[in-house]
Amino acid sequence: VVTYYHKIPLLKVGELKATNNLAIIRLRGKVVDVKFDDKRNSFKIYLNDGTGRISIMGFDKLDRFIKELGEDFVRIGDLIEVKGSLSISEQWGKSMFLTSPKRFKLIERPKPVRLALHKISSDMIGSLINVEGEIKRYRKFKLGFSILLSDGIISMPLVIYNQDFKRIQPIQKREALFSKGNLVKAIAVVDEYNGNLQLKLISPEKLQVKEKEIVYEEKEIPISDIYNMPPGSVVKIVGKIKKIKKLRRNSVIFEIEDETGKVKLFASSRVGRKLRENEDLMRKGTLIEVLGKVSKYKDEIELKVQSSRDIKVIEKGKEEIKKVLTTSINELKKLQIGTIVRVNAKVENYRKVGKGSYILDISDSTGEITLFIPGSVYKKIKNRNKLLIRGVKIICECKLDKYKGELELKLENPKKISIIKD
Repeated sequence: VVTYYHKIPLLKVGELKATNNLAIIRLRGKVVDVKFDDKRNSFKIYLNDGTGRISIMGFDKLDRFIKELGEDFVRIGDLIEVKGSLSISEQWGKSMFLTSPKRFKLIERPKPVRLALHKISSDMIGSLINVEGEIKRYRKFKLGFSILLSDGIISMPLVIYNQDFKRIQPIQKREALFSKGNLVKAIAVVDEYNGNLQLKLISPEKLQVKEKEIVYEEKEIPISDIYNMPPGSVVKIVGKIKKIKKLRRNSVIFEIEDETGKVKLFASSRVGRKLRENEDLMRKGTLIEVLGKVSKYKDEIELKVQSSRDIKVIEKGKEEIKKVLTTSINELKKLQIGTIVRVNAKVENYRKVGKGSYILDISDSTGEITLFIPGSVYKKIKNRNKLLIRGVKIICECKLDKYKGELELKLENPKKISIIKD
């Protein structure tokens, strides 16, 4: 039996009864919320006609509705008319199932009003507005994230759910939402959460992001000029390495200095791993050329290097001659942590820890101590398997360290350990 649109009765949500269950009905009302599920290719529309609220569901139909309806597909604030099968149950209450784009009709779409953030008030909840503001910060939560926008007078969060975030194209526009200082223009609905006003993004495909103006300096500049440039600017500097700080997971912080000032240079673990392999770069006094991005960390200006190729050695620094103290194990407790020592010892036992690291229990005639060999060092030791033999005699240059309150030795250079042949 074919049921034509004009023959289907237009009902009110508040008047629906059990006798209407499973019937094909027509409803007209305002869209108060929309949820998309890309994984299931489904959507759910929440409609209010003034007498009540009902959910309208489309299972495995999302791509079809978007393709056929395009810009006319549902948005919060739309006045729509839908035709579908009604379901009334104790568990789910009242709901409708929408099976075809032909059963969806856009009656009216309100035009968003252009409004400054500081003019939004609580009596405007549910209103559609055109808003713009500068990104101050962002916060993630389970279903999406909120961007704090400012118009220079007040700040207000713009909530973007994951389902809408995926519809923001291209990807570069999405990434720009996480950069402080960028300007955002969006269509949003005024909402409230925990008594505070907020905005919910509507029409993610129409969201605009204008990136803050950045500077790209191809010519070398003095380090002192970096502090007058906006974050995101790419600059070239030349300076000497004054300090080197090795962080966890191979990341590195350098302090670079020229005659005008100094700046911190940060290399992530991906970049730092390659930089650590360059002995000239890991030496104080080395003169380098750096192409880096101006950034801010804990309100301090720093440079970030994007690739190991963006650092060039101009002049090698003088190699530091470290004094190595030959000592017995018993004498180690008299020395300062960090002292480089040379020890002759015998391997009593060994065990593997972490990702390829080893701990060797070693001894001499005066006592015992553990020798820690990080995995990154161990894999570069020649004939390393011969170290894992109980009773083998070794000589090593190591750093005196402390772990969980106990003294230990730490091998930092794979070339500074060898087996003593009887």
